[in-house]
Amino acid sequence: MDVTVVEPLLKDHLSIWPNRDEQERKSLIRKIYDKDVQIVDPFFVLNGWDELNQFIQKLQQEHPNSIFQITQTINSHHEIVRLHWQFGPSSDPGEIPVEDVFVFKDGKIKLLMVFIDNPK
Repeated sequence: MDVTVVEPLLKDHLSIWPNRDEQERKSLIRKIYDKDVQIVDPFFVLNGWDELNQFIQKLQQEHPNSIFQITQTINSHHEIVRLHWQFGPSSDPGEIPVEDVFVFKDGKIKLLMVFIDNPK
């Protein structure tokens, strides 16, 4: 996938996580993620839109003032994309450095593999 196509999708992807408007968030989830999306994190595996939305709500409750920022240039080839980003409170937005590997299908995220540097 061309980075000019991928970059707006990944910015929308990151905008979903702090979005507290549930209807708007659900709409974005449906726009960006495949219905059967699988998210594989070191601590859990999520399947589908509902599990993703429930996890985001839980994350927001546990980390109410967190910031999500892209930290490096987005890399992509074929239907695979790599994104480096960070997550943390406004006092330390780089607290959790993350690398995501996405697999796209028909322009939507089908698989997301999350790698956390120094997971706690």
